[in-house]
Amino acid sequence: MRVVNVGLLAGLLAVLLAVLIAGTIHAVYATDAADPVCVPSPTHSPWPPGVDPGPPLVVPFLSAHRGGTNLAPQQTAEAYRSAIAFGATVIEVDLRRLRDGTMVVFHDDAGPDGRALHQVTLAEFKAWNAATGSWAGTAFDPARYQTFAEVLATAGQAGVGLDIEFKSFHLLGGPYREVATAVAAAGLMEKTIWQYYSDLEVPLISTIQGVDPDARFNYNLLGIETPQGLYNRARGRDFSFGSDLATDFLAGRCSVRTASH
Repeated sequence: MRVVNVGLLAGLLAVLLAVLIAGTIHAVYATDAADPVCVPSPTHSPWPPGVDPGPPLVVPFLSAHRGGTNLAPQQTAEAYRSAIAFGATVIEVDLRRLRDGTMVVFHDDAGPDGRALHQVTLAEFKAWNAATGSWAGTAFDPARYQTFAEVLATAGQAGVGLDIEFKSFHLLGGPYREVATAVAAAGLMEKTIWQYYSDLEVPLISTIQGVDPDARFNYNLLGIETPQGLYNRARGRDFSFGSDLATDFLAGRCSVRTASH
């Protein structure tokens, strides 16, 4: 009966396996200059050979969110003028309608006294002090909120556009037409973009396009869009995508938006 030395056999197999592994590693990681895979490229590019991506995308405008909110109380004349002075080419405004029909620039549903904007008159709106929080007691105190007409005049004098968001949905499109007509009359339609969140906002889109078929729209990202969906939007009416592209800029909290087409 032949006896096999199991320990010796196991040792020989281990040595053989080690040699095979070492040879494989050397073959994979050898730095042979003749091998094009191992030759370092002088430049790194995500584009395959023969593909020219074209010139880099240029940011077309800077949108100041509620004005230069780190420079002056937000949504005031001082905030918008400060943002323009820091290079903003578009000033963002949130529009609401007062009880007497006046369109004003105000983000929240209710004012400092707790009343909804549609319950407030223009005189009451103008009595509110925007210099709250850290702005209280500063050189800006008191500061007054603006009507849409006042902000439109500021934009027109500076030659900048508007980034307009309606905070309420209007089925019949009355305020949309009123505001778009005023923007067009001021000669700022080409510099202005209109925000929307859903394809259900057909009255907003159709009404504004009725004033100017070439009106540019900003689709506010919700975070649930697919890449294909965004690509389709970029080929359609949308000029830019907002929200997720916001960044601080020059202490004025200006949103950087990039063109989609």
